[in-house]
Amino acid sequence: MVAGPLASASPEDLLQGILDARSVAQATEELKARLKHAPFCVDLLRIVTTHPNPNIRQLAAVLMRKKIATNLGRLDNATQSQIKATLLERIVKEDSHLVRVAIAHVVSAVARVDYGEWGAELLNFLNQCMESGEEGPREVAMMVFGSVIDNMETNIANYFNQFVVVFNKGLNDASSMKVRIAAVKAVSSLTQIVETEEQATAFKTLIGPLVRVVEAALQQGHEDTAVLAIEIFDDLVECNVVFSAQDLPDIVKFMLHIAANTHLQTGTRSQALTFLHWVCKNKPKVVTRNQLLPAILNVILPMAAEPDEHDEEEEESPSTLAASTLDTVALSLPGTQVFNVAIEGIGQYSQSTHPNQRKAAMTLLGILSEGCAETMRRQLDQLLPFALKAFEDPQALVRVGAATCIGQFIEYLQPEILKRYKQVMDVVLHTLEANSGSIVVQEKVLYALMVLIDHLEEDQLAAYVPHVLPKIMATLMTLLAQTKADDSFRLTLLKESCINVISSLAGSAQKTFAPYSQEVLVHLEPVVKITNTTSTEEGSPFVALRAKATDCVGAIAQAIGPEAFAPFLPVFYPLVKQGLSEISDHALRENSFRFFACLAFSMREAFAPYLNDVFPSLVETAMSDKFETFTHQDEHDPLSGFDDEEDEEDERRIAGISIRTGYLDEVESAVYGLQVFTDALGPHMHQHLNSLVLIVEKLHCHFHSSIRQRALNLAEAIILNIHRTQPPPWFTPPAKSGTTGEGQVRKSEVSQWKPGLPCQSPLTQNCQDGLSKLWPFVWKNVKESDEKAVVSAALDVTSELCEILGPAMVEGIYKDLLSVCSELLQCKHPCQDSDDDLDQDEESRTAEEELFESLSTLVGAIAKAIGSSFQPLYEQLHPLILRLAAHKRSKVYKTIGLGCFGDVIQAMGGSAARYVDQVLPHVVQGVQQDEDWDLRRNAVFTLGVLYEVGEGVATLEQQIMPILQLLQPFFANEQTNTDAEEYDDVEAASVDNAAAAVCRIILRVKVDALPIPQLLVGLCRVLPLRVDADECSIVLKCLLYLFHTPQTQAHLQPHLHDLAKIAVCELFNDKADIDENTKQQVRLLLQQLAPKLKENPQQHRAVYEYLSNSSTQAAVEFYQQL
Repeated sequence: MVAGPLASASPEDLLQGILDARSVAQATEELKARLKHAPFCVDLLRIVTTHPNPNIRQLAAVLMRKKIATNLGRLDNATQSQIKATLLERIVKEDSHLVRVAIAHVVSAVARVDYGEWGAELLNFLNQCMESGEEGPREVAMMVFGSVIDNMETNIANYFNQFVVVFNKGLNDASSMKVRIAAVKAVSSLTQIVETEEQATAFKTLIGPLVRVVEAALQQGHEDTAVLAIEIFDDLVECNVVFSAQDLPDIVKFMLHIAANTHLQTGTRSQALTFLHWVCKNKPKVVTRNQLLPAILNVILPMAAEPDEHDEEEEESPSTLAASTLDTVALSLPGTQVFNVAIEGIGQYSQSTHPNQRKAAMTLLGILSEGCAETMRRQLDQLLPFALKAFEDPQALVRVGAATCIGQFIEYLQPEILKRYKQVMDVVLHTLEANSGSIVVQEKVLYALMVLIDHLEEDQLAAYVPHVLPKIMATLMTLLAQTKADDSFRLTLLKESCINVISSLAGSAQKTFAPYSQEVLVHLEPVVKITNTTSTEEGSPFVALRAKATDCVGAIAQAIGPEAFAPFLPVFYPLVKQGLSEISDHALRENSFRFFACLAFSMREAFAPYLNDVFPSLVETAMSDKFETFTHQDEHDPLSGFDDEEDEEDERRIAGISIRTGYLDEVESAVYGLQVFTDALGPHMHQHLNSLVLIVEKLHCHFHSSIRQRALNLAEAIILNIHRTQPPPWFTPPAKSGTTGEGQVRKSEVSQWKPGLPCQSPLTQNCQDGLSKLWPFVWKNVKESDEKAVVSAALDVTSELCEILGPAMVEGIYKDLLSVCSELLQCKHPCQDSDDDLDQDEESRTAEEELFESLSTLVGAIAKAIGSSFQPLYEQLHPLILRLAAHKRSKVYKTIGLGCFGDVIQAMGGSAARYVDQVLPHVVQGVQQDEDWDLRRNAVFTLGVLYEVGEGVATLEQQIMPILQLLQPFFANEQTNTDAEEYDDVEAASVDNAAAAVCRIILRVKVDALPIPQLLVGLCRVLPLRVDADECSIVLKCLLYLFHTPQTQAHLQPHLHDLAKIAVCELFNDKADIDENTKQQVRLLLQQLAPKLKENPQQHRAVYEYLSNSSTQAAVEFYQQL
């Protein structure tokens, strides 16, 4: 081996060398070689004890700690003893704090490998240090104790009580704050090993001293020490023995006192509120039973009104901390209690003469809307005018709070807030225009506007597009004219917000946006052309603006359709391609990929000529391993080149490394683009399928969950591409292949197969081959993923494949799938924590609830594929799903459980009649939940299904009149199609399901037992169906039954025109799936009724006008021909 250039250098020179950038590489290599030899530890110890430079001494100690575990045992006993003695002697004499800390770590590393023989001596030494009259040895003792706890893996619990006694002395060291600080750090290490009740009881004796240390530290300006001590309290919130229900209220009040102190640093106050956060999350009853809410609000309200002296980008402000804390309180405690306590103070602040207090009132009112949604939805008629009035406040910061509040209302107070969208829209637009000179107001108003637009339907937006667009475009043009290299961060955000609103408007308005698209695209073209040199840098505000504009153009292209966008395709496509090749920027690449995806989604196979031009860029990103990282550590860390035998130091460094999110977003966008290509381009993707399979294989186990989910969606798209382009004889591909939206298969593709096992609707060989390659990747995530979002996505993919491929998909894997479903329902899946419990007290929509919703959909899809023979397989799942439907606290779980019952029982048909008596009480209870329309909708649907499959079940016949009385409120108010503002989609769907339930009852219960005249009045009042086209078939079958049944015919005459209108609307509902036999029978019936319909020209004309305004052209033409 050839000696390196520093082979003859002294150890001191080598250490000096790695601190010098000019020699660091050579010095590092030489040190690595010498550290492999045990005697070099003796050289390092000599430097630790004798070198005059504390930096060199510290470095020597750190290197020694890295290798002492391996090298100590290779030295003779005498040398080992000398090292131990020298370390203890030196740590007391060392005058540099940093070097003492480094030596303490060496001592703990030695103790880790040799505690059995040396432990008694070490403890004796440390106890002697604690008895010293000098401050230094006492501080050293605390340091070493803490380091020993950090580094010891075994036997540490045996000395727990001794540590507690020593730490009590340290915390109560009245003569030295340094000792108390070291003791706090040591106690922090001790919290990590509190496991038994005995240990917790011992640890409890440290609470009082810790509180006193916090008080003293704050008085003496040692806020870092106070923060460290408060973190200890955070770690112990869940320990019932350390913090009993009797102790916690006093600690909470103590933390509130700290949080309220405006003289303290924001970080210190934040740590005190973090303790409150964990108490609310883990011990909510402590807060409510001890009536701590008023005290909490008395701190939060003034804190929220403190002026923001710091830039929000640099430091978290007190007002932000207050809002975050109230959010936690509202989400963790009973919403009604929180609202009732908070609203009084908010009301007082809203009338204050101080603008900061008025702003705080608006901000906190908006924050409450998530956790207190149910209460606030009931009081929206009083709260909304209160919030909208604040838009008129003369102070800009109050108007900012009002806009934030309204944005939160729109997100969380649905559906009630959307019924008042005109009122909100008018105020928001007026404020945007009236505040053209205030960037901060415009930014928040644009946020509220974007949220509102995202939640409105195309027909609701139609009237507003010509009003919204000019205001947004005027704002954007003014801002773009101000573009300079020194743009402020907030000005850049405002420009991006304008473009985001345009994207949202196009996405929600769809083709209604087309008449205005030309003007918008003309103005966006210069933004997509930005190429000056300052804009080509990674993260440049110019590039960010170009990226947003690129995404916006894609959204417009998708919204208005390929024909309307055709004149602009030759303009923007080359610009986007140019940006990809000339500018290296993650955000620009991400949005360029989304632009291509939008084009493919809109153009479908017409995009094929561009495929080979863009496909390689997306594949390159998806398959790239050259992701960028950054570290929070010092870039010039002299130890970065050394391996560490002790995992802790490595883990600290690894924890400081992050993957740049821009790269992850780019990869996710690339995979999404490939998914859309595969879905939209049909046979044109066949040449690329092998490449796509490799991408799925690579990314299905990616470390980032969003990318794993995209990979699973791509796997589904590949399988369905093969199925659609090379279909089996039983499958007729839809005229326009693909999905109606992300994750939503087209209705015409579902259930073309024949249910039942063994499978009678086989797949083609190519589809089977694709499934055999890709299914293992999906199954791995279904079975093994430890992230709920990924498991949920994998279940969704499986459900959609089951719905389209049917028994061929299910056969051979249904037992494994049902086994996983059972694990999930019992909270035994790897993605669920061991202490997960369905009885958790959370009304908010958690990841667990979304997981159960996906699970419910999958069980329903399997049931549909297997059919009536599913009943024996379902038996084991029934009590678990019943547990969901009977949940005492979460209405979301109830909703999921009842929905699952409806799908599964309908699929099983008559074989499910045995479950009617168990399910019916929960269904009845759900129908009565008049404040939760999602729950009512699923309950009403399942009620109808019970009658559909439960023919002859005595309970259903005996309770028919109470059941009909239960349904009566759904038919109480006549609704017209012009009532969109007052009639939410979920409510409309619930009414649709109620009408379908009555239809199923009519079809299954003897007409003599039914009040047919009253039922007809109710059906004519709410039909035709408004949103749930799945129920069209049952409505038409009911009408046929009524007209063909002698006992009911006489009751139909007064409603003849209404029934004809209903029949025509359902017959020509282009979203409905109605069998041809039913269609033919309805057509024939309407033709037979035509003469009677014409006997009353006025009503006949009224039906025609209704169809002209509310149905399809085909329906109008058919009715004309009658």
